Amino acid sequence: MDYAKGIGIILVVAGHTLRGLQRTSVHIPGWEAVDAWIYAFHMPLFFFLAGLFVEHSCRGSLGQFIDGKARRILWPYFVWTILQEGFRHLTGASTLAWADLWTIIYRPVMQFWFLYVLFLLLVLYAAWRKAGGSREIFVALAFALNISLAFGVNYGAWGVIYQMWIYIPYLALGVLVSRLGLEEQAGVRGVPVLVGVALGGYAVITLAVLVHAAGLAGFVIPLAVVGIAASAALAGCLSRWPAASAIGTLGVLSLEIYVAHTIFSSCCRQALLAAGIHSPSLHVAGGMAIGLAGPVFLCVLFRRFHLQFLFSLPTRRHA
Repeated sequence: MDYAKGIGIILVVAGHTLRGLQRTSVHIPGWEAVDAWIYAFHMPLFFFLAGLFVEHSCRGSLGQFIDGKARRILWPYFVWTILQEGFRHLTGASTLAWADLWTIIYRPVMQFWFLYVLFLLLVLYAAWRKAGGSREIFVALAFALNISLAFGVNYGAWGVIYQMWIYIPYLALGVLVSRLGLEEQAGVRGVPVLVGVALGGYAVITLAVLVHAAGLAGFVIPLAVVGIAASAALAGCLSRWPAASAIGTLGVLSLEIYVAHTIFSSCCRQALLAAGIHSPSLHVAGGMAIGLAGPVFLCVLFRRFHLQFLFSLPTRRHA
């Protein structure tokens, strides 16, 4: 789990670093292909991983479930949206007026859409299960809701609903894999098999990007599933390699990195540009390194000064 999240968060930082450079004079050759490769599966991977363990989280009452997820997901959503928008105002990059900041209650901005949508989908699943709904029917409904978007079904003006239905199949897929007990396969398969699955899966996505299949609606979910399988296989390999333990650590801190990385990457980008450095390799390497290391440093600093609450609130003890 931690190694898979580590792979995912590295791809998140890479994707945002590349996209951030497109508004500058730094030109990254072939960045569109790399961007399409990353975005073919890296966010579905996170929803899938959440689905693997959501059933376990539902063991208490619905109120306890919502309280726990609000402390771990919704709280950092609000705290870091406000902090990031404050930073963007200072640098003149924000397009959201301070008077409109309250709208993040229903309209997430920037990368924080993920936390907002994830929270709603997890609560939806928990409510479904507490109401007596089966996991199998939830999976079927999840794919039906996603398919309905292809037929132009109108769910109103709230864009979050459409994001929920785009990503709900991957959460459901995690639920299904957990239900079938398949999540342990990456841990028991031999390394040659896992390497083959990882390289084969990533090769399929590369081929799809090269022939532009990633842009075809009918290939979106299959390519995401292939990427999830490849990433799970790669995680299984890395977990057996002591030298890769840092990737597992990044996975443990994936939430903290997710909410804070763009601030650090942006500072690195602006500092390099101010110094007259326009090397694409230095910008990508620097942005990724600082985007990953900066939030990790913040975690250490916050623990030292007892400020962990800025990332998540302690879980409330229930009688």
